[in-house]
Amino acid sequence: MKTALCLFVFAFSSLLACAAEFRCCLPWEVVVVSEQGQPLPGCAVVQEWGYNFGRNATNFVEQTTTDAAGRVLLPQRGVAYPISLSERAAKRLMVRPGLGPWTSLFVWKRGYESQKLYVKHDTRVTYTTNGLFSRIVLHPSDAPQ
Repeated sequence: MKTALCLFVFAFSSLLACAAEFRCCLPWEVVVVSEQGQPLPGCAVVQEWGYNFGRNATNFVEQTTTDAAGRVLLPQRGVAYPISLSERAAKRLMVRPGLGPWTSLFVWKRGYESQKLYVKHDTRVTYTTNGLFSRIVLHPSDAPQ
């Protein structure tokens, strides 16, 4: 009986310790093409995302590369609020200017100018029923290789 009670208390306390997750970015389909509209495989794509909770900010980074069709599919991203904040306090911070979720994307390939996108401020980010979509055109670089 004591063992069953201990297991129940442990399981219940584990659930309480889990923090709620706040979504930072919807799933994102990115297509990278040249000026001529040809897909650019092998482009480095770095996604940064996080959540500004005031004094407690979180951020994450993940890098991938485009496939043969110049495409990459990024999953939905989220963060757990800091354990030092209650869920109620974290939700209150969500509505303050300058706080809340953020996501950006950095794309580059040797021989081309790099591009940076910010979800909230970029016209190249389109909201769809499946998440986000971006078509990024990379222009040849004038810099020596």
